[in-house]
Amino acid sequence: MSSTSPGFWTSLYNRWRGLRVQALLLTILPLAIMLALAVASVFYAYQQVAEKLALSRDQELARVSAERLSENMAGFRRVLTTLANLDIVRGGDPTLQKTALTQARDLLIDFDGGIMVLNADGIVTVTEPYRPDMLGLNFSDQSYFRNTRALRSFTFSDIIREAGSGEDIIVAAVPIISRDGTFQGVLTGRFYVHFQRIGEEIQKLRVSDVGEAYLIDRNGRVIYHPDYSLISADFSQRRSVFNLMRGEREGALIVEEPGKARQVVGYAIVGATGWGLVIQEPWTTVVAPARISLRPIILALVIGVGLVAFIISLGVQRVIGPITEMAAHSRLVAAGDYEVQVTPSAIRELRDLGNAFNEMVGQIARYQAGLRQY
Repeated sequence: MSSTSPGFWTSLYNRWRGLRVQALLLTILPLAIMLALAVASVFYAYQQVAEKLALSRDQELARVSAERLSENMAGFRRVLTTLANLDIVRGGDPTLQKTALTQARDLLIDFDGGIMVLNADGIVTVTEPYRPDMLGLNFSDQSYFRNTRALRSFTFSDIIREAGSGEDIIVAAVPIISRDGTFQGVLTGRFYVHFQRIGEEIQKLRVSDVGEAYLIDRNGRVIYHPDYSLISADFSQRRSVFNLMRGEREGALIVEEPGKARQVVGYAIVGATGWGLVIQEPWTTVVAPARISLRPIILALVIGVGLVAFIISLGVQRVIGPITEMAAHSRLVAAGDYEVQVTPSAIRELRDLGNAFNEMVGQIARYQAGLRQY
């Protein structure tokens, strides 16, 4: 059972019903509502602007990173193109081609899956290092061979399964064209996906301390990911990857998955390869600078309302003080003290009211004096 006396509640109720509290409530409550609306408006505008800035930032980051990666990948193309343009390679003689590859072995070290020469019919005629299990195999049905032969230009394959070993590989291919313009075959450099040589090029890109970048082929399979267990996984159902697969060159979106932090995802096509680069960062990391800049605004609003409330409180006190004094003097007059006088207020209306009170008390005093004389 509560030990609070009824007098406490009565006192609290009387204070609540007092002019001071009512005046403050009727003044500050609208200000508080206005502050809440202002903060809500600022927060909504901040959310809209922050989302646009975050999407624009990550789209630009993905585009620039994809361009840098494309330049890095173009280095592989230049090495293969230089070899393919050597006369001893263009001549079509497998023995001379093998000699050229052996002599250029130091330049080909990045191709961890080795180098192969396919003749005009797509049959493997030369391997470096020596791969007897691959010699004589027919790769004419592979898309990288058909595209290179048809376009007479450099081609990067998507992830394919290597015959024999069953390993996932990427093939870079350049055409071998004789001096008279005859198609002589294809020179290919191969990368084992799980060896992550291509991944080293992505690691050179500076995303952020908590962001991550991954590379997908044209079929949505992962060529590189910081999480090794996701290499070769199918990401085609992800929105960013799906957008790349349907032809978008670049873009950005915000992804919210159950149980995971909100992510800002930027994506872009890697021009030299046709693959897609996806960069994602936590929402909190991307918008942290904007949040920091928003704090002074919220603080200024709160301080402003607090200052207004303080000034209003002082103003209310100037009004309440004389009225409280008059109420106290009224009780003294009722008790028979006719000598009390209200101090004149600086506020005209309250000064007039005080003068009227003093005049009334004076009249009562004279009336009471007259009664005593009578």
